[in-house]
Amino acid sequence: MPAAGGDHAGMTAAAGGTQAPGGTQAPCGVRAPDQAQEGGGLIVAVGSVDQAHLKYLELILGEVLDLPFRILDRPISADTAFDPVRRQWNAGKLLQVVDDLPASRGASRILGITEVDLFIPILTFVFGLAFLDARTALTSTHRLHPEFYGLPAAPDLVLRRLEKEALHEIGHTYGLKHCDDRGCVMHYSNTAEEVDLKDARYCPACEVRVRLG
Repeated sequence: MPAAGGDHAGMTAAAGGTQAPGGTQAPCGVRAPDQAQEGGGLIVAVGSVDQAHLKYLELILGEVLDLPFRILDRPISADTAFDPVRRQWNAGKLLQVVDDLPASRGASRILGITEVDLFIPILTFVFGLAFLDARTALTSTHRLHPEFYGLPAAPDLVLRRLEKEALHEIGHTYGLKHCDDRGCVMHYSNTAEEVDLKDARYCPACEVRVRLG
């Protein structure tokens, strides 16, 4: 039975979500045409995204994963995944849109970043979603902002949370599932506060799996 953060239809949801009604628990200068570097990683803005977030992830992911990342030079639309009933965006549909991008051909890893509020049908929300043991992941900053909870803005905190959630989702693309090590970035987080409690690192066991590709 799919649970919060568990495998679901070949995908894995990460970090976040309470039970949905009737459900079960749980973006100067001229650039070459967009084509991901063969074997490298691609970061895709889905809708309007803070450029500082994209640049930060380009640097951090390259260092942690020892894989060169680049940013797609234009955002893609999230419109097709909007659910007018829930007033949220379907994470599974959006993940597939990112995975199907012609510009991603040749990329070994693709990370979609969005500021919209994501959900999957059985959960009220998710921080992200990924294809398990594949190449594509998706992360939302929507619920990583303290302002969402009525708290003062904290840009540095959002970056730390985003780093962790991006590494978490990409970890799933390496075949990693949720880790029992509470300090590991692959540990399941149901709230933003729980994201804060874990480290922006893989535990030794998970690190081995990532290095093996």
